[in-house]
Amino acid sequence: MTFENTYRIRNAKSLTELGIVVATYNRAEFLRRCLDALAAQSDASSNFEVIVVVDGSTDDTAEFLASYTRLQNLHVHVQPNQGVGAARNKGAELSSARLLLFLDDDMVAAPDLVSAHIEAHRSSAGIVGLGHIVNTEPPDADSFNRSTSAGLSDHYDRLKRGRRPTFMDCYSGNLSVPRQAFVELGGFVSDLPRSEDVELGYRLQMAGLQLVYLESAIAHQEYRKTFREIGADAENGGAAALMLYARHPAMLPHMHLSEFCTVSLGFRVARAMLLALSAPGSLLRWLSALFDGSRRERGWYRLLYSYFYWRGVRRSTENGDLWNRLTDGTRILMYHAVGSGGERASRYVIPKSRFLRQMRWVKRRGYRVLTFREYLRLRRQNELAPCKSVIVTFDDGYADFHDAGHAVLQQVDFPATMFVVSGAVGSCNKWDGSGVLRERPTLSWQALDEVQRDGVECGAHSRSHVALTAISPARRREEIEGCLADLNDRLPSVLPVYSYPYGKWDEEVESEVAGAGFEAACTVMPGMNVANTPPFRLRRTEVYGTDSLLQFGFLLWSGHRLGWPARAAAS
Repeated sequence: MTFENTYRIRNAKSLTELGIVVATYNRAEFLRRCLDALAAQSDASSNFEVIVVVDGSTDDTAEFLASYTRLQNLHVHVQPNQGVGAARNKGAELSSARLLLFLDDDMVAAPDLVSAHIEAHRSSAGIVGLGHIVNTEPPDADSFNRSTSAGLSDHYDRLKRGRRPTFMDCYSGNLSVPRQAFVELGGFVSDLPRSEDVELGYRLQMAGLQLVYLESAIAHQEYRKTFREIGADAENGGAAALMLYARHPAMLPHMHLSEFCTVSLGFRVARAMLLALSAPGSLLRWLSALFDGSRRERGWYRLLYSYFYWRGVRRSTENGDLWNRLTDGTRILMYHAVGSGGERASRYVIPKSRFLRQMRWVKRRGYRVLTFREYLRLRRQNELAPCKSVIVTFDDGYADFHDAGHAVLQQVDFPATMFVVSGAVGSCNKWDGSGVLRERPTLSWQALDEVQRDGVECGAHSRSHVALTAISPARRREEIEGCLADLNDRLPSVLPVYSYPYGKWDEEVESEVAGAGFEAACTVMPGMNVANTPPFRLRRTEVYGTDSLLQFGFLLWSGHRLGWPARAAAS
């Protein structure tokens, strides 16, 4: 076989509209089905060419192509193995078409696939066409194969139901793009072990091209991969994600790389055990037999895929600090009142002595307490927060904070954030019904100014502490924008973060808070905050005034309470 050889099976038509690029390696039989399907496209008038790049195949692929006659406009290029990205780039270079369609060699195009891509680009200039891939499994597929294939099918089902596509959906198995844009952006990168299509999609989207899901551009794929191959794909995906973050930090919130600690506690513990043991694939494949056919099958294989992915990340991580940052999140602690003088502890009132013990625990165990502004800066710059990072927040603005809570924070040299009910400043709590916080005095404007000058940040918590989801739009704007105006009028600086009263919010509330000029907002949903946590749905974990030090330690570690309540906190 002669490498670096390009030849044409049939004469090219002039001014070809679509060039279909197929990179292949040692899959002659799959390729035959792929080309047969392209030869059987329903729109005979479609002006397209097919460029097959044989990337170092050692089987009979090149020989098969030399004798293939069903396609009228087929070009073949044979080269030493350089990887799929380089092979696709070579195919694009050889094409004379206005549009490029990248198709995997195991894709069997539905009869209307070519026309669907062409019509989409004729209708709208400057788009990237994301075709639909239908996955099927062979009869002898194992459970990991079936589970992974089902996950891919779920992905396309979500697009079909209307989810807006992003660059993370740019799978080159069935992807069309204007050739000029592809060339100007440099094509696929060739140094990634995986996800070179997603990386291209990111650059295309950043260049202003619109990503469009094409439901009628259907390709069928028989998902036939072994346990070992799926594990290797996941591991390469983790390694590639780390490289993508280094190259394009803004991709971080969109990748699994930001989701390590957002899963359930049981999932985290199980995965941590697998990572600590560096469990070999052979053992995991043997264990998988215990879950085959059970209702826990999908959960088990989801755990396995996550393990392989994060094993790829860890093996590619050069230093321990980066690994620690990737596998941790930021905890936002929520307090209300700090009691002193023997006041009894309750859910919303923590004795000063207990609060001091908690803050000392935080300090001794190496947690990093951030200001909220510092955390916002990290998010804006797509930087990972320090490992074991914490933000301390207080809701409502009670007067006891001045002499009790703030004194403790000064003693341990920690910053904090106070979310203020602006209409209650210098008055008392009038919204708590018969609760323990009813009539509790609030800080005056002068006291707020004093603690702010000592480093306490002040954010908005509405004007009258009313549930924003239960009032009219006009009243809601007053509670959101009016509170911000009050704080701006009376304080030297205002933190651009809103705390939803009672933790009540919906998409309309979120939109209005963002429109008022806030940069983020806090809910009362517990858990860790990571790069992909929506900025107006930040998680915040309530600390009860009755929590023991052991309970507090668990809350710090996990971001959750043991048996945390489903109902919203009275924040």
